[in-house]
Amino acid sequence: AFRQLLAGISSEREIAFLVSGVDTLLGVAVDERSTYLPSSLRVPPFLPELLVVVFHLSVCDSFVIGACEAGDVGSLVEGILNVVGQAPEHLEDDVCAALTWASLLRLSTYREVCMAFNEDFAGDPPDDMPDFNGTFADLVFLAGVQQISNYFLTMRVSNVHRFTVEAALCTMANISVFVEELSVATCTRFFALLERCAKSVQGKRNRGGAQWLPYLLEILEYIVQYQYVMNVHLAYGMTTRHSLFKELQNVCAESPSRIAQADVKSTPRQNGTTVSPQNSECSFAGDAVSEDVVAKWQHDLKAHLDPVVVLLDEIVPQLEAQVEKQDTITSDEAKAMLPKSVLGLLPVPPAFVMRGLYYNEVTHAACERCVLSCLANGPVSAVWEVDDEAVEGEDKLGGEAKPAEREGGDEQPSSQSSGAFAPPARNLAEGASAASSGAASKASASAAPGVTAGAAAAAEVAASDGTPVP
Repeated sequence: AFRQLLAGISSEREIAFLVSGVDTLLGVAVDERSTYLPSSLRVPPFLPELLVVVFHLSVCDSFVIGACEAGDVGSLVEGILNVVGQAPEHLEDDVCAALTWASLLRLSTYREVCMAFNEDFAGDPPDDMPDFNGTFADLVFLAGVQQISNYFLTMRVSNVHRFTVEAALCTMANISVFVEELSVATCTRFFALLERCAKSVQGKRNRGGAQWLPYLLEILEYIVQYQYVMNVHLAYGMTTRHSLFKELQNVCAESPSRIAQADVKSTPRQNGTTVSPQNSECSFAGDAVSEDVVAKWQHDLKAHLDPVVVLLDEIVPQLEAQVEKQDTITSDEAKAMLPKSVLGLLPVPPAFVMRGLYYNEVTHAACERCVLSCLANGPVSAVWEVDDEAVEGEDKLGGEAKPAEREGGDEQPSSQSSGAFAPPARNLAEGASAASSGAASKASASAAPGVTAGAAAAAEVAASDGTPVP
């Protein structure tokens, strides 16, 4: 019902209110990092809950179009990326990361949003990213590469991490069709990730990174086919890694059965026998992989790799011949020697694919975890706590001691009185029994100053007998 209400918002006044409000709240997290005075700006404590709202709004056409018309797409994306670094202590970072890239993936399905990524970025990047001179597309690419690198070793054992990595790659693939120019820092980080995934094909351990090679090659193919003219840094990086693409081409020509068994290595046991885990570079989460899965992986890899190799086979020999004619040459001079156009050197451009995101198990669990954690330990956590001093004050005003004190027993403090989170009981029968056993103490503790001791005792007897109290 909540998502339907958000999708039904259509008036210009409500859309403008939502866009300006979300942009202002997310902008506080960005401004707080760039202020000169420490703690001069207070970050809203409800940023994770705001991220959940943005995740739902990212599929609302009126909200996204309104943000594009207002020119707030860049600041919106920058604020979303900064929420991960502002996650509170009671909420895990991977929950915020999953919601962040799920929101960006949904936003990247809109053509207007992808075109807005070509605007110049003049802000400060997050702490775990290098400084660069580029556009918002560089910001998204650098953040995506950094996120994938952080989860590179854990994405095979964590569904949330694997979902976050795939969402980041799909976001980058959607943007790559429209990106006009990537900076040097972005290209350097991107090719470092590509080499890391390519090495996992021949590696003996942790071959899970190879499963993402089709995504990375798809990004290269889209940029070469649709935005080659301005992406000189990316084209030069491809020419310097010609041998790497040749090796990947050889992998595509190998037998699927050999690749499926390439990662099956023998581990010695204490009794002298060996065990062979069924893990391949194409496997997801370490499960056994079949030849059909490997064949599908090779087909996708080859489809995006062939255009890149065809282009490099044409321009690399020409570039090497021109470089040999000169004694010394810099990278900038070599970039100037690259062809200005690749028309006629590449096959017909394929129809690009824009990937979206449906509601799924991971997004539902992330939203639920975010909301429940913030309710239990966030700004409204005081609702679940009982002030011990207030309870003692009520006892003194009532003039009556608790039943446990009259009988000389020791009463254990409840989870709510001790300050711990205690959600209400879900079982109706258990709640009824607990209410009947503690009715006497509640009746005496909640007695007003004008209630006599006899009235409290009568209330105690009535509660134990089950008769109504006037």
